[in-house]
Amino acid sequence: MSVTVYRSTDAGAPVLNGTSGNGLVNLFDICLVGSGTAYGALPKKGWTKPYSGTNKGVYLTVDGGCYLRVMHDGSNTGGFREALVRAAEGATGVDTLVDQFPSTSDVAAGNETWRISDTLDTTARAWVLIASENWLTLHVMFGASANVNDQYIFGKYSPIEAANDWSYVISVRNASNTNTQAVALNLFVSVFSQTITRLFAMRTPDGSVKAPRASFVTPSSNSAAGALSGVVGPVIPDAAGRIKMSPPQIWINSQAGGTALNPSAAGYFPNLWCPLHNCGAAGAGAAFGDRFNSSIYDPSAQFELMGGALSNAGKLIFELTDTWQDPTL
Repeated sequence: MSVTVYRSTDAGAPVLNGTSGNGLVNLFDICLVGSGTAYGALPKKGWTKPYSGTNKGVYLTVDGGCYLRVMHDGSNTGGFREALVRAAEGATGVDTLVDQFPSTSDVAAGNETWRISDTLDTTARAWVLIASENWLTLHVMFGASANVNDQYIFGKYSPIEAANDWSYVISVRNASNTNTQAVALNLFVSVFSQTITRLFAMRTPDGSVKAPRASFVTPSSNSAAGALSGVVGPVIPDAAGRIKMSPPQIWINSQAGGTALNPSAAGYFPNLWCPLHNCGAAGAGAAFGDRFNSSIYDPSAQFELMGGALSNAGKLIFELTDTWQDPTL
């Protein structure tokens, strides 16, 4: 696995805005599909695109294990402000997925959105795409305020059980044409709060249940709302200037639908960390783009905090380098 970080601030980087042709399909075509150079000195990640259409496409991870359909053609309620995104075990055409997740019973058609812009114009939005051969995370400042942003996740996680052949997840906003920026927070809602989770798995680890709901679980939890990244704990950084963090576990429900039943730990998403801090109040300035290193974990590792500048909603930390230490090993 190799990790590449693409940014809107790079020379020659694709533009994301609320107009036709400047959306996720163009971005993914440039950065993910094929071999060679994406732009500048940054490599493509080797994904394939077996099916395509105007402003839409179906992408396949390098391991051939999971498909990602992206439709950014302006046909949804929000127009070119948002893309429709679902994952699937298979595909037979650009509009035909096999065993998709999330299911339409969990996330209605038109609500499987990744928000890109809050306007239908050429205002360029700041973004960071972190990708490997089999997973990606996308972080978008989709509004003018430094607090209007969201983070999106897709791809292969590292399974706890070696026999888990279905170790893929995806996040969606489960809402259409809204500028709410706290959606990433719901990636960390307890699996017992199934009505608002935004993370979905391909199958349960034993393969018996398709498209179950999932969540990230961390030590920074409370009994009322589950594990909320950036809500519980000391301010960030703490009094000694330190940032404490933990790799969140992926927990998956044991049945389909919104009723929780015996959720269990399934694995870890590569390069993803959760701050063990309260990012509100004095820590509210800790924001999208803040970077730091860790002399204890690996001096060569570099991390970046993602999240709104004035909010504790959905803070995530991503490891930007090929230094991730898999907790399952």
